[in-house]
Amino acid sequence: MDKKWTTLHRLNSEYRKCVKSFLDFAFTKGEPQGRTILCPCAKCRNCRWRRRKVVRNHLIEFSFVQGYDVWVNHGEQISLPKEMDDHMEDQEDSCDDINDLLYDTFRHAEKVEKGNKGPNEDAKKFYNLINEAKQELYLRCENFTTLSFIIRIYLLKCFHGRSNVSFNALLELLKEAMPNLNIPESFNKTKAIIKDLGLD
Repeated sequence: MDKKWTTLHRLNSEYRKCVKSFLDFAFTKGEPQGRTILCPCAKCRNCRWRRRKVVRNHLIEFSFVQGYDVWVNHGEQISLPKEMDDHMEDQEDSCDDINDLLYDTFRHAEKVEKGNKGPNEDAKKFYNLINEAKQELYLRCENFTTLSFIIRIYLLKCFHGRSNVSFNALLELLKEAMPNLNIPESFNKTKAIIKDLGLD
């Protein structure tokens, strides 16, 4: 499925038509939990399970999350080794060694076994992290990606003994000061990303 539509303005008629096609795909090819799927809007960022109508409304209100190019949470099948190499080459200029970290962490994640419906859990985690590693922290940010910033801010918390409450307060302040900052909303969401990296 062509994904260029995800970059169209959310009020564009073509965008709205493609949202319906995406939902049809996600609910038939993906692995919905009952009547819900992970919402790929810019607000939920594949972290919250929502009903079809809510996902549709969110995609129109908040638009599609940037960088979610391989729809592993919505039924798209992947071949991990080839894609892994492609993504690593695309990110060679990154100021951090995030891709090396991802590659080392998910080295054991082999391609999907024959007969499996889709990617295994490690492959899904890997691709979610690849998407985070490609996502700008904010528009035209050159020093950090979302993932590199999450890692740095989490390390600061650990090194300086900040409490979870103070970490949440810092995230809230950052979001209040810079609403377009692509960071998790809470310590728990940050911790989930860090856990997938094996850094907890």
